[in-house]
Amino acid sequence: MAEPENKQERQIEITIQKDKDDALKHGDALKYFDACNALGLEPENQLLYEVGQVESERIYETRNDKLITSNKPVRVYSNDLKRVRAAKLITTNDLNRLSHKDLETVFRGTQNLTIPREMRNVMNSGEIAAKYFAAAKLKKGVLDLSATYPSDFLGLIKVLDTRAYEVLGSELLKFKKFFSSKPGDQIERLNSLDSVIRNTFVNSFFEPYRLSRIEKDYTARIYELVNGQKS
Repeated sequence: MAEPENKQERQIEITIQKDKDDALKHGDALKYFDACNALGLEPENQLLYEVGQVESERIYETRNDKLITSNKPVRVYSNDLKRVRAAKLITTNDLNRLSHKDLETVFRGTQNLTIPREMRNVMNSGEIAAKYFAAAKLKKGVLDLSATYPSDFLGLIKVLDTRAYEVLGSELLKFKKFFSSKPGDQIERLNSLDSVIRNTFVNSFFEPYRLSRIEKDYTARIYELVNGQKS
């Protein structure tokens, strides 16, 4: 019974790959950013990818509640509302369980943590959201991440999950499940991943925190106030 679903997912993956190639050819930054994230691929054109990231963030910040009240599946990356189930990300019904503030934190996490497609494919929606949420919470304001958090894959997973479930536990447990969520099941699934995938995840966490556009504006304003400057 699973074979048709796998064929469908493969066809959608091919379509996304074509979208990515087309976006790269024509300089469509937002589409390129979305496609790279959906496929879990490193961008060939880093500048185009970063421009798309800025555009997606601006769309998210201006749409506000419209993003989480859509009836379609939604990616937290931007306003492109397609192909979520194939990528096994997070649907609107799940996102609606979060407050707007917590949803913003999940979005910040997507800018500060890379969860490769192969890793997402063996995770439940709540497990994915937990990693993004905790990454945003734990990284911001920490100057020396390597001295503060464990660098081993499973140790980092435990720290991220502990932080996320302390805040969002009751809501995350209601998220859609693709796999068993009994104690130890997630670790067993993640242990099956190739070391390259695990290292990609860990290394992305230890990259410096990336401020959103709104956070950058706020930081600049605080600097001006502290130094007696007027904007």
